Amino acid sequence: MEEEERVDENDAIELETAPLSTLPNPQQATEFKKLRFFRYHVSTQRAFVKFPFFTKVPLLVPLSETFGIYFVCGIGLTYFLNKGITAHTLSSAALPLFKGELGVEASMYQRLVAIGFMAWSMKPLIAIVSDLTTIWGYHKRFLLLCATVASGGLLFLASLLPSSSASSDPGRTALVGGVIFFLANLCCATLDILPEGRYSELIALRPNSGSSVVSWVWSSVMFGGGIAALVQGPLADAGLVRLSLILAGCCQLLLAAPLAKNWLGERVDRLGSAACFSFNQEVLRAHKRLVILSVAMSVGVVISAIAALTLETKSLLMVTSLSAAMLCYGSFYVLPKTAALANTFMFLKELLYIQLPGPMDYFYTADEQCVPGGPHFSYAYYQTFTVIVGYIAGALGVALFHKFFSKRSFRFTFWCTALLKVAASVVDIVIVKRWNRQLGLSDHMSYMLGDAIVFGMCQMLDFMPAVVLMSRLCPKGMESTMYAILAGFSNLGQALSNTTGAFLVDVLWPISASPPCDFSNLPKLLVVGHGLLPLFVIPLSMWMVPDESVSQTDEEVQGGPDADATL
Repeated sequence: MEEEERVDENDAIELETAPLSTLPNPQQATEFKKLRFFRYHVSTQRAFVKFPFFTKVPLLVPLSETFGIYFVCGIGLTYFLNKGITAHTLSSAALPLFKGELGVEASMYQRLVAIGFMAWSMKPLIAIVSDLTTIWGYHKRFLLLCATVASGGLLFLASLLPSSSASSDPGRTALVGGVIFFLANLCCATLDILPEGRYSELIALRPNSGSSVVSWVWSSVMFGGGIAALVQGPLADAGLVRLSLILAGCCQLLLAAPLAKNWLGERVDRLGSAACFSFNQEVLRAHKRLVILSVAMSVGVVISAIAALTLETKSLLMVTSLSAAMLCYGSFYVLPKTAALANTFMFLKELLYIQLPGPMDYFYTADEQCVPGGPHFSYAYYQTFTVIVGYIAGALGVALFHKFFSKRSFRFTFWCTALLKVAASVVDIVIVKRWNRQLGLSDHMSYMLGDAIVFGMCQMLDFMPAVVLMSRLCPKGMESTMYAILAGFSNLGQALSNTTGAFLVDVLWPISASPPCDFSNLPKLLVVGHGLLPLFVIPLSMWMVPDESVSQTDEEVQGGPDADATL
């Protein structure tokens, strides 16, 4: 790949000055004239000449000029198929599968969702294997291939889980399903963190392209998620949720082709190129404490996942909270101060927005017998229509970030999204209390305005500056591991948020999702978990987040060239 992309400059100039009559048709000749600023990526020139409509894709032309067409398309396909289609399918298929097919209660469903989030916190272990080892000279290439094949197989296996009526032990079947979903999410996390490490290397080299790369990645994710949502809802309503898992598995296997051809442009490591497998002890010695933190974090996640499958709610919350607190405390001994503070902030930002998938999903999709006069959303509306609108709103969030917030400070962006999240939660409270009916607003319209539009937009505004900040904090040679630690702590915050939600639902403000259903405590959960606690992000950001622009240089964000001396 590298040899094909970086050709001799004379060859590039010769191609640029070639007679236009040698091109297939006048239209392509016209397009070729527009692309003469491409000097080194000859394959990029050829692709745009052969497929002129590529020039109409937002961000594709400037990014291809900088990084090459193969890398841009490779990173786009990876996030489109994996984090867009497959990860969305795993998330949305959990509700109809566990609730409808396996007959799982709301509190148990909340735990199983938490287990899925925990898998994404295993990114540090994945990154360690990538940064410290090579397979035939490559750190990422063959790990990505293994992950895409394994995830396809796991999705096929999930589609074979017996229903509650056909299983002799439905509870055990649900636990097996939770384990399968954990492993499938782990594979998706592998296909997420390793490309993240790759594009973080490039962002570090060209900081001015950071917001454009992040915008391209998340546009691919949202486009893939929109397609998955378009299929998921109708299939769930038709009782064919297993088919959606099979389709997602096929998408993962399709991803194997561009990964096998190394479209991400990974270079052969000089230390491992001569052997089938090699271990980089030099990197281990240089970043020993960072590796220890990564291993400790992965061990803590595994312990928390086992606890979620075996312990009662109070013990689960205690184990998970203790593990997370120790990891956050330990990060200040391993990471530079700026990185440790930002890392803890992103963990707390996710933790303070209490996840309540059990009560919320069950309330919105409950039938008339469970919630008389309730919303009674179909899966087509709840998991297709509103999700697509949410992705459109998310695309607006990407555009707003790229246009307006890329020049503003990290703090300002986090303040805005915290307030928007609270505004969206007010709509949920209005629907649960049925006040919208008194105002003459339908449940469908109210939910669309709140959760779909406002929350969908602020999700991207909330996450994208965090991605850019994490990319800036990655030291050279350990990009994947450092990025995994920062992103893993954020995912751990989501997992602990789910665990905290399970504790609130089981112990403090219980609900019942089985007839006779009782959702009377749901407004209290929303006021505290979605309304009050997220506001603490504002004062925390003033202490933990650097008051710098999103487009600031690496050294200014990290505090100077010697900021990572403790690594």
